[in-house]
Amino acid sequence: MTEQGQYPDFKDLTKRLMAYGLRVFSEFSLRGNNGVLPGTGLSVEDFVGKVLLEYATGKIKHHKSRGLLMTVLGTAMRNDIIDALRKKSHGQRSIRDINP
Repeated sequence: MTEQGQYPDFKDLTKRLMAYGLRVFSEFSLRGNNGVLPGTGLSVEDFVGKVLLEYATGKIKHHKSRGLLMTVLGTAMRNDIIDALRKKSHGQRSIRDINP
């Protein structure tokens, strides 16, 4: 719920977060992978759902001093995508790791 006692428009947040998530995926050259983060099976929809669930359950809190709700949620989602990319890269070994 927002400070004014109103619930945010989750349909609008979903659309905006989807657009932003696609932009973040594109930034990491993940356009042609059927919309899924390789090695994780996670899609933009998965990241959007996670961040909205965390907001709805109070894990992500918003206060107007932190900026717009969309900015807070977008930043959280971007960080989740980057974390997933880092975890994926730690789980893979290249030939250089085996034969330095």
